[in-house]
Amino acid sequence: MELINNRSVLEGRWNSQAPVIDLNNNALQGRTLGNSIVLNAHSNPKGDYAYRGRKFNVRVSEVTLPTGIKVVREIVEFRGAVAILPILSKDKIVLIRQYRPVINEWIIEVPAGTLEEGEDPVSCALRELEEEIGYRAGRLVKLFEMFMSPGYSTEKLHAFIAMDLIKTKVKREKYEIIEEMIVDLDEAISMVKSNVIRDAKTIALLLYYKYVYLGG
Repeated sequence: MELINNRSVLEGRWNSQAPVIDLNNNALQGRTLGNSIVLNAHSNPKGDYAYRGRKFNVRVSEVTLPTGIKVVREIVEFRGAVAILPILSKDKIVLIRQYRPVINEWIIEVPAGTLEEGEDPVSCALRELEEEIGYRAGRLVKLFEMFMSPGYSTEKLHAFIAMDLIKTKVKREKYEIIEEMIVDLDEAISMVKSNVIRDAKTIALLLYYKYVYLGG
């Protein structure tokens, strides 16, 4: 498998010299490609935990701002996550329709998931792709990173596209209610424009892929 880390996109132009890692290389098996998880990057480590959970913690902390003013903030510490846009062909992509009990709605998304403790984003992307829709990727391109809600959360999302897909078998958790959707890329963009797709990470990934990576 090949990983292309696209940090060389500038002003909408794809730089073909971006670093490539062949994950079929036996020497790389079992290696961690880097852990970008930062749970606490705040200027003042003091604080009390109001909640500690399986996926995130909530900490109330005093933070010193660059101006010297001290403020109290409620901070959600989150390990981070990945989102993957699976590319079947030039025009065909895979999305999912998933029931989200928190909002009590079905929404259309790209496959995504939370980093496990100590897991790097590449491994997480490969795992989630196979677990949620049953595809193994031959190539991954990392498009960007973004903070989901920096006003209160440390969560950073790593966005990928996956290509050269091989169908395997889904390995969903029992609580995951997911339907696979194969759609045209232009149809997906139309769903963004008409607000049928309302998931933030999916909107960002689709628009970046269409208008930056492909150039419109």
